[in-house]
Amino acid sequence: MSINLFRAAVAAAGIAFLAQPAPAQNPKDLLDRAKGEQSILVQKLEDEMRRALEDAKRLEGVSKARAVNSLRAALLKLDDPLVPPTFRAEWSGRLNAQIKAIDAGQRVADPLVTTDPAKAAIREANEKRARAAKEEYGEVRRSIDTITALIKSGNSTQAQKEAEALAKRFPDNPAVILLAENAGMNQRLADARILIEQQKQGYVLAMRSIERSAIPPKDDIEFDVKRFQEITKLRIKPMLTKKEQSILKALESSVNLGYKEAAFEEVITAISTSMGQPILLDKQALQSAMIDTSTPTTVTLRGVTARTALRKVLQDHGLTYIIRDESIQVVTQDTARNTLVTRVYYIGDLVQLNGPFAGVINWGPYLDFMQQQENVNKLIEMIKGIDPLSWQGNGGPGTITYNGLSQAIVVRQTAEVHARLSGSLGR
Repeated sequence: MSINLFRAAVAAAGIAFLAQPAPAQNPKDLLDRAKGEQSILVQKLEDEMRRALEDAKRLEGVSKARAVNSLRAALLKLDDPLVPPTFRAEWSGRLNAQIKAIDAGQRVADPLVTTDPAKAAIREANEKRARAAKEEYGEVRRSIDTITALIKSGNSTQAQKEAEALAKRFPDNPAVILLAENAGMNQRLADARILIEQQKQGYVLAMRSIERSAIPPKDDIEFDVKRFQEITKLRIKPMLTKKEQSILKALESSVNLGYKEAAFEEVITAISTSMGQPILLDKQALQSAMIDTSTPTTVTLRGVTARTALRKVLQDHGLTYIIRDESIQVVTQDTARNTLVTRVYYIGDLVQLNGPFAGVINWGPYLDFMQQQENVNKLIEMIKGIDPLSWQGNGGPGTITYNGLSQAIVVRQTAEVHARLSGSLGR
């Protein structure tokens, strides 16, 4: 099928292709395509030459002039520059010989039948290419109709997919190449329309937000209920079992200790009895700290919490405790560090600037930053007041850092401290 025939098919489908140059093709592909088209032309002309001989044979008994005119009309078709010279010379000779035979009163010979096996194979190949071209034309035409309907219905995404699938099957078909470009342009236009619509909606929402911000407050202070509900979700308390809650409550109880050179196990037992909670001693932890249950321990404390007393006694021997498996367990500092939990707490609402113009630039970016940083430092110091001995710098493993971009603190601590910290942040 020729290129002009494909372009005519596309035009019939009603598709307005963009006037863009077709992508460069491989010269070898173009040469093979030209050879294929030439073979089809040769096959078509050969059929026409045979029909011209048949017509001349039929007409010679009626009118020799009409028989000669039929052969001369066939000769004119051989003047096409695309006809191979060898084919033209062969059939020109045959037709002219028949014309001379008619003029001499001789009978027209029967149409020549190809008996050469090589020519028969060529003819069969030409017929096969012709059938393939016809099938390709039909499939491309049906796909063009489908894609055109999708574009008209506004379904440019599906049209683009259909065009891409067709281009994979027929990558060298000019009509398919132009169709894919047209479908792609329609998809880009559809995306642009969606973007413009989103921009319009965003602008409307921004303007409404500005208008709402200009409404005077009814009271001295107005709180954004929805915003505070979101913040509450960010600071949900860790879920504790009833046993863990009872342990935390027991650690807040007050104890008095007065021991001099007493056995380590005796002091721990006294704290456990005062709390009403068992304290488990890890033998491997004691061996790592190079102590045993009889190691002399001296401690004098009055009116302190059981947590502080236990932490002080253990730290004097290089140990600490953790709450795990609903029990208090004495472990080494390294073990405690490996069981720490990292959590993030949003504190933007707690450290932002106060006053009637809170949250905006009041005294310049630098001074406002310094003021907010001071609020952060104060909050961190308050948090470190929760079990002070559990933080780095005071003998413990816990750490706390502030992230200015997210306005949140990152706390790495024991589950016990996290449970207390969630309550201290007011949620």
